[in-house]
Amino acid sequence: MFIRKKPQPTRRRVQASSSSSSKSQDAAMPSSTFRRNQTLSGYRKSDDETSLRKKTHELNQLRRRIFAIFVIVATTSTLLIVLLSQYVSRAGVYPVDTNITDVSSYIATIDDYFNTNSLERFSFFLRKDTLLAHLQASHPEIERIAATSSRGLFTTETTFHLVFRTPVAVWTIADQNYYVDHHGRAFMINHHEHPQLTIIDDNHLNIRLGETAIISNRFLEFVGRLVSDLQLLELTIYQARIPIGMTRQLNVHIDGYDHLFKLAIDRSPAEQAEDIKHLIYFLNTEGLRPEYLDIRIRGRAYYRL
Repeated sequence: MFIRKKPQPTRRRVQASSSSSSKSQDAAMPSSTFRRNQTLSGYRKSDDETSLRKKTHELNQLRRRIFAIFVIVATTSTLLIVLLSQYVSRAGVYPVDTNITDVSSYIATIDDYFNTNSLERFSFFLRKDTLLAHLQASHPEIERIAATSSRGLFTTETTFHLVFRTPVAVWTIADQNYYVDHHGRAFMINHHEHPQLTIIDDNHLNIRLGETAIISNRFLEFVGRLVSDLQLLELTIYQARIPIGMTRQLNVHIDGYDHLFKLAIDRSPAEQAEDIKHLIYFLNTEGLRPEYLDIRIRGRAYYRL
């Protein structure tokens, strides 16, 4: 009857609250548990600081990509501009030291060359020697291509500065004039003044052009080179004549002298020009006035007083 009740254990609320508060503090604060092979530090980076560094890295990568794209675009654009500036879309002709009103035939010949050699429309692929040979095949009066110049970008026009041959003599065959320059090149179209030296053919043969092409070119080449070589020796021919029945002989008169010089087209014009110079000096020294001087044979000279 008199059983004594056992005392009830008191609940430790304070301790529980304290333990719960300590747990919440532990959860709030970063873990300070130290592990092996780690730096002993209680500092931990926050999520905000980590995200800022990541954003900075991503921005740097984006800048690099944009700069690389800009370099590629700028390089490509520069190459395209250079290619367009070197492309010959239209050809023009500018005559040097002469006035020509109609140059359409020369432009047509250049266009025909580019149509056959399309890659050479780019100036760095252009072979000027081949183009000049193509021009001279149709227009032998062209001596050389002095220069080329371009204007415009998307409508590029390249102008070819052409130098035309200057004639030193003319030979008329069947009412057709054959001209020759100081290099001995024969041509039929003259864009300069008419030469003073005319080759006179005493044979008066009615020869067709096709049959006389080789003969005329041979004579004209000899006369052109002879005139040039004598000019170097300060001598000038004022008359050249083909004697009757002769196809390999040329009689010339030199300005300032009454002597007639008989030359052979089979010999070098430079050698005969030197012989003429020496003979003039010899005749002036001896005071001789011959009727003619024959130097057709190498190493010998014949004259008649």
